[in-house]
Formats: sequence, C-alpha cells, structure tokens
Amino acid sequence: MNTQSPDQEEVLRLVDLAVHFPITRGVWRRKVGTVKAVDGVNLTVRRGETLGLVGESGCGKTTISRTIIRLYKPNAGRVWFEGQDISGLGERALRPVRRRMSLIFQDPSGSLDPRKSAGSIVGEPLKIHGLIDSRRSYNDRVEQLFRLVGLDPSMIDRVPHEFSGGQRQRIGVARALACDPSLIICDEPVSALDVSMQAQIMNLLQDLQEGLGGLAYIFIAHDLSVVRHVSDRVAVMYLGRIVELTESRLLYSSPRHPYTKALLAAVPIPDPFVEETRAYAVLEGEIPSPLNPPEGCTFHPRCPCCDPACKWQVPQLREVAEGHNVSCLLA
Repeated sequence: MNTQSPDQEEVLRLVDLAVHFPITRGVWRRKVGTVKAVDGVNLTVRRGETLGLVGESGCGKTTISRTIIRLYKPNAGRVWFEGQDISGLGERALRPVRRRMSLIFQDPSGSLDPRKSAGSIVGEPLKIHGLIDSRRSYNDRVEQLFRLVGLDPSMIDRVPHEFSGGQRQRIGVARALACDPSLIICDEPVSALDVSMQAQIMNLLQDLQEGLGGLAYIFIAHDLSVVRHVSDRVAVMYLGRIVELTESRLLYSSPRHPYTKALLAAVPIPDPFVEETRAYAVLEGEIPSPLNPPEGCTFHPRCPCCDPACKWQVPQLREVAEGHNVSCLLA
C-alpha cells in the first residue's frame, strides 16, 4: 500500500480505503456478519477539480463522503487531506481540519434547523471555529455569503420554511462556504429539486468554483446526466468498489466497464425518435447484498459478457488507456 504524502496540488487522496460495519444480534450484541460498505477505494482530488462519484443507491458513495470528514473511522487504508494523514486523528486534532472541508446535503429542508433564522444557520460555522472577533464582522460575513450565493441579505432573519427549495439549498451552499474550505462534498445536492432549480444550483456551484479559485468538489449523484455537466473526472462505483475512473468526456464517449455502459444506456435522450428506436442494455438480477458479496468480480452475476475467470478472480483498477482506469478483466 502506498502511504506517501500526496503532492501539493492534491487536496484529497484515498489509499485502499475500507469501511466495514458489523451486524450484531441479541442482548449481548453478538457479531453475525459484516457489511463491506467501502472495500479498497483509491481516489485523488486536485485543487480546482470536480470529481463526480456515481452509482446506484447503496454502492458506498455517502459512506465515502462521511469517512472523508471522519464521521466514520476507516477500518483500513488512509485518508490524506492537504498533505496530512487524518485517518487516525482524534476529535481535537480534527477540528482545524474540518474547517477546511464542508458538506452540502441532499435534502435542503431536512438539513436546516427549522427553529433558527437563515442568518444564524449560515453564520454558525463562524462561531464554532472562532473566525469572528466582533458582532459587526459576523454580520458583514453573513451578508457577504448571502450575496455570494444569490440571496438577498434582507432575508437573513427569515426561517427555512419561508424559503423555496432552491433558496434553502442556496442557504446550505452559503453555510458550506462560511469557513473558506478547500474541499466541498456535494452529496446529491440537486436530487430533491425540480429540473429548473437543479440547473440553477449546478451553475451556482460552477460559478463559485471559478470565482473562488482552487475550490475542489466531490459531486455525488446517481444521475449520470447531472454529473456530466459539472465533473472534470468521474468515478463509477459498484458494491463498495470503483469500477471505472476517467475524464468525464471519455466516460461518456468511450465507456469500458459493462456496468458503466448499462448506466449510460439508461440515461434518457431528449429526442423522441432516438429514444423510441435505441437499444437498451438491461441488466438482469438485483444488486448482491454487501453482507455476502459474490466471489471474484462483484458484478459478474449481472454482467452480460461474464468470463469464467470473472467468477473467481478479483479485478484490480488498472489503466487501460491514458487516464482511463477500469476494474474489469475483459476491458
């Protein structure tokens, strides 16, 4: 395992990351199994880059995000953030690290305290990390954040239910920006919004990245059509592992993994004639349980081009072309 520190251009590096959750039963909490939510993931995120992380529900995307900010402790592997190994840090040592990373949640309603004003929600990180020295500087910073995300500062005293869904998500974005982070994890930030609001929030995130300089995103989603417009590179996950990782344009023009091909084939095309006549790559069966994953390639029970070796040999993520990594024996 490579445990060397990343270079200065890398904000984040995950090395052989594994996160397992025990399954227990009975009064004595006897362990009866293990859920391998994340199993040997390697990723890097550079400054100013947007990395898309896609896959079906339950594949481990959110677990990775929560492990990066250390809500979960990894069972194995390393998490390097801005050149520092944060995998084993305690709560006190993590506080200054967490100031440099933020999270935008999926549900703009559930992630905001309904009893607090929008201004106090946005300004709370400033108080927690001691970044303000006076009431005036606090108010000025909160107003600045409101303007930055396209909200009128006169709305600071309103509570969340007085805002629309898109406005509530803008409040979440402003809160994420409060401490001037270098990495923001966007955990399906537009999936709860209608199409017009999705476009506005994605444009806002791109404008912020261009304006603030060096800000990096991990954009988590299950919708490949959304990720396509915001990501520089895309990592496709299946059952806790990365199965394909490459530049966004290459993933959509030349997918190499059968699972990626199936996901892309399911994306609707805004042309009635093409949509009606095109062939679909329908996957058979259900996603195996992470409690009892298949031997060999975890995708082989559903793969349309499975080889006998796929049933016992575990494929490693390898470079099959410049900048194009695939975890498939036949790629």
